[in-house]
Amino acid sequence: MVRGAGVRLAVVALAVCLAACGGGGEGEPSTGPTSVAATGSPTTRPSGPVVNATTRGCHRKRTGEADIQFSFSILERSAVENYAGELEFHLVAVTDPASWSTVDGAPEVIDRPHNEIFHLLVPAGEPIPPEMTLHAEAETVDQPVQTFDLQPDAILAIPVGVCTSG
Repeated sequence: MVRGAGVRLAVVALAVCLAACGGGGEGEPSTGPTSVAATGSPTTRPSGPVVNATTRGCHRKRTGEADIQFSFSILERSAVENYAGELEFHLVAVTDPASWSTVDGAPEVIDRPHNEIFHLLVPAGEPIPPEMTLHAEAETVDQPVQTFDLQPDAILAIPVGVCTSG
């Protein structure tokens, strides 16, 4: 059996099963692989996280802001078309929280080119969130440069007490 035909057969079998079991009907969210490319063959997307965000440290600035350092690493090489070389990460957006809870403004992240450590600045008086959701992309370092949108977004867990002293 041709590999692509086997995948298409599995998608059809899943659709038949959902219909027979009463799932996937109108008004119900679809949980199966329903994304199909223009050629009619299913697209392959990683099902779990593709990038990891890791807290590297924290310090309080003289102004009272907390500077939380973090970095990214790739978990799922298929998200970067199995590129095996060096990647440079960039933060596209902080998707959650979109704004701070006690002070005006949106979260600010310092993304320095060619530096693997990012800095999240938490304003003075704002509690440090337990986690943040970050939308990142990766670029190949080798020429020609390719850019990969890393979905789903990464979760940055910020340990309790990571930044309690000045």
